[in-house]
Amino acid sequence: MRRKLELLGDELDALAEKLTGERGYDVSSKDILCALILRHEALRDIQMSSDVWNLDASVESIEGLVRTFDFQELRIEIVHETTLPWQARFHTKANIKVKGEVWTIHKYDADPFPSNPHAHNFDQNLKLDLRNGDCYRGRVLQCTLPRKELIEIRSRCEQRGVVLQAIAV
Repeated sequence: MRRKLELLGDELDALAEKLTGERGYDVSSKDILCALILRHEALRDIQMSSDVWNLDASVESIEGLVRTFDFQELRIEIVHETTLPWQARFHTKANIKVKGEVWTIHKYDADPFPSNPHAHNFDQNLKLDLRNGDCYRGRVLQCTLPRKELIEIRSRCEQRGVVLQAIAV
């Protein structure tokens, strides 16, 4: 029976231990998920790494896809000596922490859904509409933040120089 990946945590950990023993170097469940993103055709165009949790797969099918993957390739460090000037990086992203949740706002996010700009909570795999507080996973409405919390997030965004649309009634 195929199950959502979010239900396979223990089995992915067991697979990681098995591959570690076979390979002679450390393979983590996170490494397996990275390899899965690189190998699984349905995951080639994902927008966020957390989208992998929406894939239906069995641990056996995952093992089949990553069996020949060289996990040491994930540890290759790429050094790029050119850095963006400070002025180019300033105000392109804001991290806002409210009630223990971190919301990230990208000034130039390519995806305008659900609002432009909107906030990402990567830990919860949510997108926040900064006009009304609606929270989406993918394009499915999950919940709506209380107005007071939305106003606090918006206030902190504006303090960081993020220009927002008016609150929707």
